[in-house]
Amino acid sequence: MPRINPSLLSVLTDMERGLRELDVPFAVVGALVPELLLDARPRRMTNDADVVVAIESISAYDTLKQQLGGFGFAATRTPHRLRHRDGGLLDILPFSETIAPNGRLKLQDGTTLNMAGFKHVVASAIPISVDDGPTLPGTTVESTGHGLRPRRAASSGFATRRPD
Repeated sequence: MPRINPSLLSVLTDMERGLRELDVPFAVVGALVPELLLDARPRRMTNDADVVVAIESISAYDTLKQQLGGFGFAATRTPHRLRHRDGGLLDILPFSETIAPNGRLKLQDGTTLNMAGFKHVVASAIPISVDDGPTLPGTTVESTGHGLRPRRAASSGFATRRPD
């Protein structure tokens, strides 16, 4: 039984290749991270991947989304979501202190995202292996009531995957 939704393998492989080739620091977050770390299989697997990218401006973020087109991704109506040529979804969340002052990120369509605590996400990422896929930097996050903070898998109380 695969540890992740099989449609996400090509999304993760092309995302990782693209972001590394474009030299963009990143970390996978969201529901996918526990799926990769836990021994127990979830009843319902997530159907998208969430990634935080360290980027200094909204224009650089828009350029990055266009550049990821060369790795199989296309824009959707949701400003932070890309669709992979194989159908999988990627939510790409930009972060820097410059574009998200006070932890609030305002996108061009007027959407505001709470990014409190995200300044630690990329720096706190740990390597996470994907079965038959790449090794990705990733971190879990927990709500503190005042935003989010990264949670290291080894100290988080998660049952981590046993070595093969």
